[in-house]
Amino acid sequence: MVKNKFILSAILMFAATICASAQAKAKIFRGYLNGTAIEMSLVRDGGKLSGSYLYTRIGKGIKLAGTIDAEGTFKLRETDAAGKTTGEFWGKWTEEPNSNGISLEGEWRKPNSKSTLGFFAGEQIVEFSSEAKFTAKSFAEKNNPKHFEINIEYPELSGANPAAAKFNQLIKTEAMSGVNDFRKEMLAMTAEDIKFLPKGTNNYLNVAYGIEWATDDIISVKFTNSVFSGGAHPNYDFSTVNFDLKNGTEIKLADLFEPNTNYLKVLSDYSIADLKTRLTDMVYDEWIRTGAGAKSENYESWNLTKKGLMITFAPYQVASYADGEQTVIIPYNKLNEILRKDFAPLKSIM
Repeated sequence: MVKNKFILSAILMFAATICASAQAKAKIFRGYLNGTAIEMSLVRDGGKLSGSYLYTRIGKGIKLAGTIDAEGTFKLRETDAAGKTTGEFWGKWTEEPNSNGISLEGEWRKPNSKSTLGFFAGEQIVEFSSEAKFTAKSFAEKNNPKHFEINIEYPELSGANPAAAKFNQLIKTEAMSGVNDFRKEMLAMTAEDIKFLPKGTNNYLNVAYGIEWATDDIISVKFTNSVFSGGAHPNYDFSTVNFDLKNGTEIKLADLFEPNTNYLKVLSDYSIADLKTRLTDMVYDEWIRTGAGAKSENYESWNLTKKGLMITFAPYQVASYADGEQTVIIPYNKLNEILRKDFAPLKSIM
């Protein structure tokens, strides 16, 4: 009897361990380490944080293991195949109300080194129930005589979905849309123009992507387009693709709303009120009224997310460059009166 109780206890403990392990699912993050694109897969299980990361152009995973406290401060040790420590990540795991998903930010350094490199990464919200998956694709070009380089990344969808080919064509076209104009501008630069570049630097066009939400019904992608062509700092803006996987078509912002509703005013009123809670200096009032006013050009960068409709405002649109991008997430229940009830991609949201 005692032996049976011991066996039953062991089985229950094992089952509890399996259950706890199943609950701690890996989260995928994309970002940059010292300007180089990386992808991380991490499992947060109590005070433990583990997983792997890779440089997307190389594709070989590097093991990570470490700790994270209740405030989100973490330390990760990276090791090679032999178990030797090759680097350490120190950072913060955060989730802001006006951000879609978790963000990681901090520093990386080699063992016993005092010099550090910055890194950041954002969560990729992918919830496919099928074998569908994304693979990072890239395009790179470098011109040494003209001192410029182009680096483009975009997601490619694979799996049984018949709309995958249409999505892949659309997303590649959007990612590459600025290449020809940038290349033309760079090739036209004279030796005198190039002379003003800081020593050891190149002009560049970088395009990175984030999966804001992907389900069996919709895919929502945000591109960050960063350009440096001289000046004090690079400039960047955003473009988005929202795709209906069921019908194989791109979703336009107007598709979400009932006809003859002034949806831009609804989005504008909410966005202006929300931005003013963060950008409290009165100097921003005019920027906000102008950059978040009820005009279609102010709402070109938008994404469907689990939290709500996310609007992204580029630097200088509603605030200074130093304040960076500003995002506003409008909960779907705030839009119920004007959302299209018959629009299939919204049925899984509403």
